[in-house]
Amino acid sequence: MFIKNLRRLIGTAAIALSALVASAPQNATAQTTEGNYPQKLTLVIGGGLNWNMADGFYNPDGRTFPPTTGATGESNPKQGDYNTPEFHIGLEIPVASGFMFSPRLNYNDLSSVLDDAGEPVHPSGTVPVADMLGYAYRTVGLDLLGKITFGNFHLLVGPNIGIPVKNSYARGVDNVQAATTSQTEMPEIPGLWASIGGGAGYDIPLTPEAKKVWLTPEVMFHYPLTNLSGNEFGDLIVKQFRAGMSLKFDIGGEDAIIAPPPALASVDIIARGVRPDGSIAAEPVSPTSSMHARSSMPLLPYVFFEAGKAEIPARYSRQGSTGFTVQTLAGKNAEDANHAVLDIVGQRLKENPQASLTITGTNSNSGAEKGNVTLSRNRAQAVRDYLVNTWVSKLAA
Repeated sequence: MFIKNLRRLIGTAAIALSALVASAPQNATAQTTEGNYPQKLTLVIGGGLNWNMADGFYNPDGRTFPPTTGATGESNPKQGDYNTPEFHIGLEIPVASGFMFSPRLNYNDLSSVLDDAGEPVHPSGTVPVADMLGYAYRTVGLDLLGKITFGNFHLLVGPNIGIPVKNSYARGVDNVQAATTSQTEMPEIPGLWASIGGGAGYDIPLTPEAKKVWLTPEVMFHYPLTNLSGNEFGDLIVKQFRAGMSLKFDIGGEDAIIAPPPALASVDIIARGVRPDGSIAAEPVSPTSSMHARSSMPLLPYVFFEAGKAEIPARYSRQGSTGFTVQTLAGKNAEDANHAVLDIVGQRLKENPQASLTITGTNSNSGAEKGNVTLSRNRAQAVRDYLVNTWVSKLAA
């Protein structure tokens, strides 16, 4: 039976592989350059052929048998393999680039026939039909698969949860059909049968121009997370290998077509310049601006001499009428401005020739300067001489 079921599964996988090989060359360019594989909301309809691999020390009714002549008197794990169908319908929902969520509602048949079900090992090494046990176990459930895409090739991984809709068994049968008609239910059936699955597939475009329909051969393996059945006499677990086909239909609609922006109107701009006098220039003229600022500071009408001396100290500016202007005071502090007092007074005398000026010489009247009227006179004379010789030609003493 194992060889027979294996041949069926290999035949199904070979058909899927043949479809893949036949379609790949003619669509290679479209798949590579256009990305012709599901990328939007997609409807999935398909089915497959299961290879159910059942094993365990399963003895649902605790049946015992008298020792057979030559038997070892020991029980071995029971094994069985059987091919059953699977059908599914679902969606592929884009989540991120290269990843889709694929929930599928499925009908799954985990039925099989167990050899040597509960009896000691037969001395002949063969298993009579009378010693076999067939069971029928079918579920309606949900696959919650993640699809990781690499172009048309993809990987699938996720859990399956199924609710049993049929469970029965019968002894002395070598096929599932006989077990299906049995009214004897399998003991301690879980409310939910769960497994974790993984597999791979390849989306073959059937309509490369429209990118609407794909034929997808797939292979999957499911490992059980719960026992199929069991009691104090033993448990039954079932692993599944599946080869199948799915048809996929793009139901996400056409991509939105964005209209090109309207053409911009053509406008000619001619720039002219305006000179400061108001006349028009052929080329733009950079605007000019001026700013006038006025500042003031206190000016002391004194010249301070060194002790006992009548010479004007060097700290006082004496640029004369050829070097001094009021503009030279810009940016100077009050002290530096007062050191230009002689030139400031000379400038004002020059601008006002009718003016008269009285110069008074003094001293500290202490120490060596005490009562020294000559020193005071000489100081006044030094200031007068500078103003007369530099700024005016005649000044009253």
